[in-house]
Order: sequence, then C-alpha cells, then structure tokens
Amino acid sequence: MMHRLARLICRRHRRSFTVTIMSLGVLGLLAHGASPPDTSNANPSGTTASVTRAVYLRIERIEITPAAPSVDAADSIQLTATAYDAEGVEIAIPPDAFAWRSANHDIAMVSPASGSARGVVAGATKIILTETHTGHRAVAELTVNPVISHVVVSPENPSVAVCGARQLTATAIDEQGHVVPSANSFQWQTSHRGIVNISSGGLATGVTTGAAEITVTETTTGKRARVIINSLATTSRVLEFDGSPKTVDYYVFWEPGINLGHFFWEFWAAPVGLDAGATYLLSDGYGGAHALLFGFAAYGTSEPGRYQLFGNIWDGVSVIYFGSDEGPAPDEWGHFAVGWDGQNIVTYLNGIPVGAAPFAGPRRTPGFAGGGGRALVGGSDHNNLVGRIAQLRGYEGSNPLARGGGSTLASFAPQTLLRDGGNVTSNFFCEGNPVADLSEGHQGSFHAGRLRGTLAPYGILGECPDCPLPQYVVDPTAPQFLDETGSNAAPSPAPSKVAPPAAPIGALAFDSFSRSNSTYAFDAKGGLGSTESGAATGAHLWRTSVAANGPQPFGLLNGRAVPLTDAAALAWVPTGSTNGDLDVRVSRRPGARGSGISTALSFRVVDAANYFFAYTTGDGIYSSTAQKLHVGYYLNGERTDLASGVVMPSQWTMLRVVTTGSGKLTVYADATPLYSTVNDLSASATGAGVYNNARGLGLANRWDDFTVYPAR
Repeated sequence: MMHRLARLICRRHRRSFTVTIMSLGVLGLLAHGASPPDTSNANPSGTTASVTRAVYLRIERIEITPAAPSVDAADSIQLTATAYDAEGVEIAIPPDAFAWRSANHDIAMVSPASGSARGVVAGATKIILTETHTGHRAVAELTVNPVISHVVVSPENPSVAVCGARQLTATAIDEQGHVVPSANSFQWQTSHRGIVNISSGGLATGVTTGAAEITVTETTTGKRARVIINSLATTSRVLEFDGSPKTVDYYVFWEPGINLGHFFWEFWAAPVGLDAGATYLLSDGYGGAHALLFGFAAYGTSEPGRYQLFGNIWDGVSVIYFGSDEGPAPDEWGHFAVGWDGQNIVTYLNGIPVGAAPFAGPRRTPGFAGGGGRALVGGSDHNNLVGRIAQLRGYEGSNPLARGGGSTLASFAPQTLLRDGGNVTSNFFCEGNPVADLSEGHQGSFHAGRLRGTLAPYGILGECPDCPLPQYVVDPTAPQFLDETGSNAAPSPAPSKVAPPAAPIGALAFDSFSRSNSTYAFDAKGGLGSTESGAATGAHLWRTSVAANGPQPFGLLNGRAVPLTDAAALAWVPTGSTNGDLDVRVSRRPGARGSGISTALSFRVVDAANYFFAYTTGDGIYSSTAQKLHVGYYLNGERTDLASGVVMPSQWTMLRVVTTGSGKLTVYADATPLYSTVNDLSASATGAGVYNNARGLGLANRWDDFTVYPAR
C-alpha cells in the first residue's frame, strides 16, 4: 500500500524536485487535516531524500567560483560550486553533493566538503570539483602567491669609486627561502646623496668619499633591506675657468621685490696666475646690482704678492662693497667665504675672518629686469674667473656661523668636503653636465648647475651652441679633498715677509710668524710651532693649555699670528731669563677692513692659570684709532683687573710691557708709557707670550714680530 501511494505521488508530481516517503501513520494524519511533520533537519540517510535523481540528471555542467582563484601562502580562500542545466539555468544542489580535492597538497589544501582552500607554499595546483551523483567535474587552477619574508640586496658589502657606478640588485625572498620572481617593484633611497646617489633602478654613483646607507623597499609589502655602501677615493677633477665668458648657470635663484635674508657662501678654489684680479667666483646675474658678487681683486694692494677677497651687495638703491685685508697668493688653493648676519658682511680665508663691512640691510636683487636674480658660478659674461673651483656651498636665509649664538667674527674649521647642507651645494670632482645640487634645496626646489659659454652676442640670455665651456682638469696641486686631509696641497707662502728677518741682537725670544699658514683647514689643529730664535737656548716651542694633539688656540695666516679659539686664551714661551726682568713687545698692523686693529700679550706667565696680561680693544670692530688699554692678571684661574679703559694714542704700532723681578711693571704704546704699578705677584716668573682676551676677536686681534728683551 505504501509503495503504491509513493508511485501515485510521483506520477502526480512529476515536476517536483523532492519526493517524500511517508508511513501510513503520516498519511492518516494528513487525511484527517493534520500538518505534515517538519523534515527540514532530517538525515538524508533516514526517511528523507534531499533531491530526486531526475534533478541530478538535469545537470549539464558544474563550475568553480572564482574561476582563476589565488591566495597568499598561509591564507585561505572560499571556493564555491554551482550546477547548471543545458540551458545555463542554475540548479539548486546541496553543498554536500560536491567533493573537493587538491591535485598537490604540498602547494594547497582544500576541504573536501566545504571547498575552503588554504595556500601552503608558492606555486599553482589544480583544484578538482566532483558532483558525486553524476560524476560531473570542474577544474580550476589555484595560484598560491608567495608571502615575502624579507628583501636582500646584492652585493652584500658594496663599494663604488667616486665618479664611478655600481649596480645594486634587490631580491624578495619568501618564508621558505625561495626567490619571489614576481616581486619586481622596488624603491631605492640613500641616506646621503652627497656621498652616494642612487637611481630608481638601484644604480649607485659615488659622489664623495664616505659611507652611505642604501634602503630598498618592496612596494607591495613594505618589506625593506638596508646595506652600507662605501664610496672610495679616486683621482678627482676640478673646474677650470680661463677668464673668457663661461659660467656654471644655476638659473633663477634670488627672488626680486623682497628683502633677502642672511647668507653664507663658501668655495674651495684657487686664483690662477697674476690675472685673477677683478674676476668672480659668484655673480648674481650680469647687471650692475647684485644680491651677491664675490671674487678676487687688487693683487698686491693690502699684501705683497696676494689678492684680496672682494665683492658687493645691492640694497635696492646703492651698492655696498666689502673686501679683505688678507687673501690668497696666485695658484694657492684655499677656502674662501663670505657671510652676512644682519650687521656685518664678513670675508674669510681658510676659516679666519679677514675683512668686515658694516651692513644692516636691506639686501635685494634687481631680478630679471635688472639683469639679476640668477646664480652664476665663475662669473657671467664679463669679469669671468681666472682660476679653478673644486666645491661650493651657499646658504640663503641663514648664516650657519651665527647659529646657537655663535660669532661671525670668530675663526672656524672649514669642512673639507662640502657634501650636504646649504641651499645649493656642488662639487666638480666628476665630469658631467649638468652638475648635481647636493643641498637641501632652495624655495622648494633643487638647482642643478649647467656649464655654459656666454660669448657675445649670446650672453646670459641667449643659448650659444658652440661656445667654449669651463673645463674639467686634474690639478696636481689641488688638495686631496676626497681623503679629507688636504694632503698634496702646496704649503702657503708668506710673501708679506719674503724671508724671516734676522733676530734682533740681544733678544731672548723672537718670532716674526713668517711661516706657512697654520689653521683649522683640512682638520688641522693650528698652532704656532716654535719661535724663530732665542738667545742662549735658541728657538722656543710655543706652549698652551691644550694638549699637542688638540685644536690649538692660535695659528698663523699670511705671516701673522691669529686667534683660532673664540675664547680667552694664551700661548707663551719660556724666555730663559734668570731674574724676571723682561721687556716684552708685540706689534700690530691695522688693516683697512678691520683686521689687526687690536693686539695683546701675556707676561709673568707661570702656567695657563697664573699670568699677567695687557690688551687693547676698540669700541667697534672698525676702530683702529679709538683703542683702550686693559691690564690685569689671573691667579689660579680667577681674573683681576688692574687698569681698564686707558686711552691709547691715535697712532701706535707696538704694545710693550716692561716687568722686573722687583715687582714694577710699565705698559707702553711704542715709547709712550700708559700705565705703571708695582705688584709683587709672580714678579720673578719668566714666561711671556700672546693673549686673546675674549670671544669674537678672530678679525680684530693680530700679532706681528713678537720680541722679548732683557729689561734695561
């Protein structure tokens, strides 16, 4: 009876997807109007079959979604099965009618019942789907993407020669240590493009010597690798200018119509021969008004056989000139700089202030309409440099010497390699055009320099297709900038005194300071060395409170002693006196630009904490005539003033102290006595020397012809 009912139901419901086989008890309930039992959770193996065989027979094909699945290793993706009839109509099939399988479990695994696939390692494998009633199959290729674990750079310990190139290669590695070939998008960065530059493709170029950190980043994952690359010294070039119209054009640099800020520009360069006067290292444009014009001038005027540093600035109405009292000899390599702090325009030679001009501003450029606004290295189309340049750096809007309360009138140690900082920085070690700007940029952009010829009729505004350019040359006399020692540089002569003068008869100690320059340039320590002569014991070694291998407080520049420290300091020699009766003398030579207007000496020196001093100072840095005398002593490092503000004569050369073992001391300007007293403190001490009384005196203080006689 039950089977006949089932067949009857099947005949009458041939289009039904589901057949329900019910017991007579159930039928009886239905006959009496009762609801059928809930079979939604019935076990298919029990009394409920989910889908008729006729439904399965309608399946024409099955598909996997997505059709081309991919998943990262160690991640999962849900695959979905769908059945379709011959007309492409989706057929509702329960999920448990499908079975899933991976062709390679080492690459990816898949849940047989749910279709959830999990990547194991990078690669590809087929995922096979089977409909269990009909045997229909579908296949999809599952790609397992590698998971990048880290990035490596080769070579591991790279180096590159300055002016040379080295290709670096980045490789992505997955967690199993396999190369990820699809990872080909990398970004390269350098920690110091003034040492090693790096291209977008990983080509490293040596710029100056040193070490830089190269960072490469895989762009999809952010994985990074870092490697230190060393840039090694090689034969370097410098840029030669022969005085004809040619320049390195850094294009529009100074903005017109505004008050320009403080500045500091520095060059490692050399004037060549005797024709470098009135030729320029730097020019703002080609007109008569300049934000800055700077170069060499006036050979033999302030010093025999030497140039002055020279230039001018425009204030919007007038031209303000500046210069120096000391400068380079022909063919002498040096560090030449000029800066403005809002009060003074100061020039520097090898880090020592050599001239100053008062200037409170404003500072302006006439801009394009007035032929200005353009930074031109080596000059414009006239008065072009006769010389050679190795490096340059310019700061605009700030003066680094004034940072942190520093004095722009103090000496400093020039950097041997100008490879960072500033608003425009370049070197000419490697042949190339244009020349890279290694600075931090100016007004939001970098200014590369282009080598150009500016012969008439083209000038600055025209483009001359065949004009001669500045030439890269190897200069055997140039300092070895790349090893940062300055070795190989020819020693600086002291032509202001062709030969050291003979020691005065009877002098206990004598020093004309006619020796090669001794400064902080090239990381040197300065120092005075030894006196040229001394009675009985010969030359005396200058002593200071600083260890011999440390930066010394005094140095030598063009035949004179100069302060290198920016603080009170002394240097002395043992005179060899037996009774303390000494006549101590030092001369000054005031310059027109503010150098040497003051001087100072020390006497009765026991050590660096116990000594007497006498010095002169003016009301301003330009006052060589309104000088005043100060006398005092240090006892165990504590200062005591004996006399202050004693007016010096309007004209004088020698500052002189006569001190005796009996305690009497007298201070003279030349032969004129200015101050006298009796003080028994350290009266028998026999040390004597030079003295720097305060900071900010790198320009004002100079010492010529230090001499010590026995007091008469």
